[in-house]
Amino acid sequence: MNRFAFSLLTLSLSLAPILCWGAEPPQPPPFPPPPSRQSPPEITPFIDPAPRVTPDEDPVTNEIEAAAKLQDDPSHKAELATHAAATDRLLAARHAALEELSKAAIADYLAGKGSLASALDSIQRLAAAELDVSTTPAQRLTARENVLRWLSKLEVRVKELSDKGKSPSTDYLSAKAARLDAEIALDREQFGQPGTVADIKVLRETVNFRTDSYNHIDALYIANAKGGEVDKLEKTACDLCLARANLALAQADNPAATKQLKLALKHANFLVAAVTAAFNAGTVTLDEMSDAAEERSQIERKLLALSPDAVEEVHKAVEEVHKAPK
Repeated sequence: MNRFAFSLLTLSLSLAPILCWGAEPPQPPPFPPPPSRQSPPEITPFIDPAPRVTPDEDPVTNEIEAAAKLQDDPSHKAELATHAAATDRLLAARHAALEELSKAAIADYLAGKGSLASALDSIQRLAAAELDVSTTPAQRLTARENVLRWLSKLEVRVKELSDKGKSPSTDYLSAKAARLDAEIALDREQFGQPGTVADIKVLRETVNFRTDSYNHIDALYIANAKGGEVDKLEKTACDLCLARANLALAQADNPAATKQLKLALKHANFLVAAVTAAFNAGTVTLDEMSDAAEERSQIERKLLALSPDAVEEVHKAVEEVHKAPK
């Protein structure tokens, strides 16, 4: 390169910033776009609670009313009677079969062909079957007496075999223990199962507490004050009668227990009616209504064990109260 060309190149480089004044500088290449992202899933909003239905639309109330109507339906009653009769025939057939089995098991044992355990097991199964077909306290007593008779006779025969050395002494002890169990069961069936002194003391304290609670709620009810609603009054009355019944049972006083359970069942029926009305008005929950029905069911089962006829008697008395003009 000659000197003239070199001078021209130097001059052009020095004038380049002046000639390009005001022009936009070159922009850097753009960054690559970010990778595409999926849009977040749509969040389902919380579902608003359904509005409270009116009593006429309430499925629980409708179900209770439908069940009550079904109980009065003659065809439904006939169907229940048919099923009950079929069940009774099955129970009777089982009882007869177990009676034959017990006789055979005892005969096999005495002949040296079977074990005492099989004989005792068949008698116990027979006793349970006889209790299943018993519908009154008198029939239950008879069933207990029958099994005691069976086991007493077996004990005598096993004792004879043991004395002659034809059976081990453990067989006699097993037969004796089974007979004592049956005797204890019969005694408890007749007089109930008395509680200990400590049990009775606790139950008395419970009765006192329930009495104070009832008196307090009753005073609020009479004054038409808050806390004295009819459902609370019936609940405390029911609890008080049930506490008295439990105390009577612990003292082996079945007549007094039956009397208090009848009163408890009466108040339980009124409690269910009051709670159902309060539920329809929206002042109590479904759980509270279910608890009231469950409490009535438990009292019914207790009363049935002592006096089956008393349950129907109480229900009829409550129906008469509801039918009476207000």
